[in-house]
Amino acid sequence: MRILVGMTLIAMTTAAAASGPAAATERREHGAHRHGHATLQAALDGGQLEIAVEAPGMDIVGFEHAPGDDAQKAKIAAALRRLGDAGAMFDLPEAAGCALTEAEAEQEALADAHGQKADAADHTAFHAHYGWTCAKPEALQTIRVRYFEHFPGIAEIDAAVIGPSGQTAQELTPQSPQLQF
Repeated sequence: MRILVGMTLIAMTTAAAASGPAAATERREHGAHRHGHATLQAALDGGQLEIAVEAPGMDIVGFEHAPGDDAQKAKIAAALRRLGDAGAMFDLPEAAGCALTEAEAEQEALADAHGQKADAADHTAFHAHYGWTCAKPEALQTIRVRYFEHFPGIAEIDAAVIGPSGQTAQELTPQSPQLQF
């Protein structure tokens, strides 16, 4: 099922890019570089729930370059620990009986396998992926997204959701952080 849900997230991204050349160019040029804006993709397929989030480094740690000193490295490490804590990032209804199967987070400047730093002019982003298996997925009507509480630099999350009711686009804010299925 994980592959099917992962393919669904890829299909959502592809569909968004295919909505028109201007939209694809806009996304490519400004996607992770729009400060204050994160993106979220969620897919619920049977009992499998997957959520992927991308946010600009500026909104997570206050800078978008490779860490320049130990204090910046510590800030990134703390953010990655927080992002990897799915319970801190999302409130799922207990009635859904969801068990976490995966939670991972990375920051582009740290993800280089060759140990090379990103160019100081590069804009980097944080990526997180979460997966759950839910015993009663019909109880997943809403999920409270708690990113705003932990990362006040995020003012808006553009969400693409695929669930039992079809595909929707949603805009989440600190005042309205509920993801709807």
